[in-house]
Amino acid sequence: MLKCKRAAFGAALCLIVAAPAFAEIDIAAVKSCFAETSASGEQLSCVEAAQSDCAEFPAEAMNAAHLCYTQTKDAWSAAIGQEMAAAASAIPEGDFVKLQINAKYDLLGALQACDRTEELAVAASDLPAEVIAFYKAGCQSTSVGNVYIAILMRLNALN
Repeated sequence: MLKCKRAAFGAALCLIVAAPAFAEIDIAAVKSCFAETSASGEQLSCVEAAQSDCAEFPAEAMNAAHLCYTQTKDAWSAAIGQEMAAAASAIPEGDFVKLQINAKYDLLGALQACDRTEELAVAASDLPAEVIAFYKAGCQSTSVGNVYIAILMRLNALN
């Protein structure tokens, strides 16, 4: 679902050729996935699917994978901003305020859990710093993506 799929000839070329669009998420595909999985309650799988390319980088491309997750997190953040801007004029003010508050605390809690995991890994593991940073970037991206899905779920419940 990312615009720049890893080519068979290596992730580095993908970074060089398409760096600005490296981790753009196809929000239309995410929304389609959300609609398809709403009945089963498995909407969070849409986040994993949307950023699956980031997890597929080989171990020797750890920095590229880290960048992928960082940019994917930014793409999720932009999608949240767009969804909130649209919701501001589409739902009653009271519901919008509740949506904002829930999204804020969902995000803070999830990112705090990523920080805790990072601190524990630094304190109690022998993992290299780049590996810990990679896992934290993945955690943050997934967390922001999950908040996006939570916003869609709340908006869906209002309709």
